[in-house]
Amino acid sequence: MNHNYAGNIDLPIIARLVLLVYLLCGTFVMPKNARADEATDNVGSFAFSVVGDHQYGGNGIGVWPSTGKIRLAISNALSSTLDSHFDGVGLLEAQLSTDDLKRAIGIRDQLCQAAEEKASTDLRVDPMINYSIGCIQDGKPVDYQGRLAELPKKLAFTIDDFFKYSLKKYTPDGRPIVKLDATVADVQRERDRFIVSVKFINGGHFPIRMRTPDQWIKLGGDRLEISGFRVGGNGEWRTDLAGAPIVNKGDYSVETIEQPMGDSGTFVTLPEGGSVTFKFKAVPRGKVPKGTYEFDALVFTTINVKGVFGVGGRVNFPSDRTKTARVTFDTDYPSTPAEWKDYEARQREKMSLRPVRPGETVIEPGYYRSVSASGEQGQFVVGLLRGEQTESLERKSDRWLWDADLALSARCKPGEPCPREGRWVARTMASGLRDTDSTHPETERYLLAGQIAPDLGRLGGVVPYHYWHWLGV
Repeated sequence: MNHNYAGNIDLPIIARLVLLVYLLCGTFVMPKNARADEATDNVGSFAFSVVGDHQYGGNGIGVWPSTGKIRLAISNALSSTLDSHFDGVGLLEAQLSTDDLKRAIGIRDQLCQAAEEKASTDLRVDPMINYSIGCIQDGKPVDYQGRLAELPKKLAFTIDDFFKYSLKKYTPDGRPIVKLDATVADVQRERDRFIVSVKFINGGHFPIRMRTPDQWIKLGGDRLEISGFRVGGNGEWRTDLAGAPIVNKGDYSVETIEQPMGDSGTFVTLPEGGSVTFKFKAVPRGKVPKGTYEFDALVFTTINVKGVFGVGGRVNFPSDRTKTARVTFDTDYPSTPAEWKDYEARQREKMSLRPVRPGETVIEPGYYRSVSASGEQGQFVVGLLRGEQTESLERKSDRWLWDADLALSARCKPGEPCPREGRWVARTMASGLRDTDSTHPETERYLLAGQIAPDLGRLGGVVPYHYWHWLGV
């Protein structure tokens, strides 16, 4: 056995690693043209890559002990190894410290020896990391690939520690070769919707192509999560824009490309140093109190890097934390009748999948309506707070369904503005703990939010006991 690391090999080891890592993980790997001038340095080079979920991608490193260079391929910026110290995704380059270079040389020697001798493993846990290394055996270059799980435990743990340590130490300040970032540029209120602007930035040296977010597929794992948190208090603004229409698609060049399954997709290419801003009409998932919010984004998608062999695939990353959008909202959401109508319709649809059985504890406060197994609905809603138990019903198969928000009353006095849109009916209060109020079905009518509720003096009796009760939309 002769571990001689001088000389050339016919195909650089990192070139072969490109295919290995790309096929297994869909992660970033070493760029072909960035390797072209290093052919003489690749013998003795090695690389490690996480066997990641194809939906999320994985990370990897490539090390050149002869020059002390390390390259870090980040496609899963949410990895716990990075500990939230990196935004965006990319391929980075750094120079190993003197001590880390010594560790790298030691790993190279041990890994070549273990790979050549086919040393048996005593590992009980699979670190889920692949390796690839170029060695010299009997004066000839030999490449080895495999799993850390196939190596002796001590060596596997040493490699695992060096891999994670290198990612954490060198990623934050690495020089970008390929780099894609995102930031929430702005969020502006427009009538009963919001205009959300998300900017993608190419901070590397190669063009990056991506499908326009209006064609991202949530069921395929694509996400464009927008989150805003109120400064100095409770309050969240959240939505997922993956698959949402883009309102400014005509502002930039879009390429339509046929896909392998016969469909077509629209793509945009970000040149080196370029950017593109996508604007969406959106509404938050829940209620949002007024105040100042700081916004960021979370991205799960697929990209392609032109001119770099094997780079691309699934990526997931947070937006640039140094460029957080700060936006002030002067009114709550929802606040207008149109916003309330839209919000409650979406909430009603969501909560239809979460019925509450008789006697169960309420998690989501609101006005609830009884619904029988046959689909027959109760005439009136019942207001329930979080932690309260629902009333019993006639049959076990009956259920309670969320129907409206408690913020808008389901009752209205004659002569006052109607709090919500829908069907209303006059009732007369009666004494008793249970709802025994009498109903006047002949008075039912449709009222708009803000409309003055009609006088009920014609019903006779004690006028203050008469009121309007909401029946539903």
